[in-house]
Amino acid sequence: MAPANETPSTLTRFIGEHFAMVVGGGLVAILTATAFIGPRPPTQPKELAVLSPDEHKRIVADVASAMAGEVDAGGSRAMVFTDFLGLPNMVKLPLYANFLSYAQSSDSGPKKPVDRRDVLIVDGAVRQAYLLVHVARPLQTWEKVYVTVDERGGHLHGAEGLRAPVDPRSTTQLYDFHMVPHDVYGVAEPPSDWFSRLKPGARPIVHSFLSSTQPGLLDLSVFYECVEPGKCSIVHEGIR
Repeated sequence: MAPANETPSTLTRFIGEHFAMVVGGGLVAILTATAFIGPRPPTQPKELAVLSPDEHKRIVADVASAMAGEVDAGGSRAMVFTDFLGLPNMVKLPLYANFLSYAQSSDSGPKKPVDRRDVLIVDGAVRQAYLLVHVARPLQTWEKVYVTVDERGGHLHGAEGLRAPVDPRSTTQLYDFHMVPHDVYGVAEPPSDWFSRLKPGARPIVHSFLSSTQPGLLDLSVFYECVEPGKCSIVHEGIR
């Protein structure tokens, strides 16, 4: 504000000189506020959103990029686990950690594995989901992690999943719920679609174990994103 004792001509000149700056600053402030607030969020969808092929590729690329970053390790490139830090809308659901699992065997054939069964409780519309598998030791080529969702799936193909961190001391695998590569006792099958089991109100059952006679500590986590941020949830209950 100009001082009270300034003449009208001086006040007029002050406004004239600063009018463009004031108006321009106001416009910048309005545009900034609009960009920050963003458009009005859409209403809660009644059905699961259908991603276009381009959207699907982008999300998968974003997840892979956030999961594994390249750093210089003594002159070579090494993968670093970043735990989805680059995806703020992703929610992590740890199913379990450090579960000692294996598949027993005998002369008469395989016996009941040391396994887990968990039910996922889905509320709201889920946009995308991923399964992160970690075994606290390197797996041999004949050792696989067995996972099904509502009996869809089998022995997972880590090499055909999404790019995951490489650590010589452990095994990490990442899978897109839309397409999970697997076989069933050596017989190749088409990839499983687990995402269709995540409809609002669904309670799919996850069955998993380490398919090996050598025990290993097995971790499983689900990462998911809502159609509307904060408008969905997946929780779990252990069955056994």
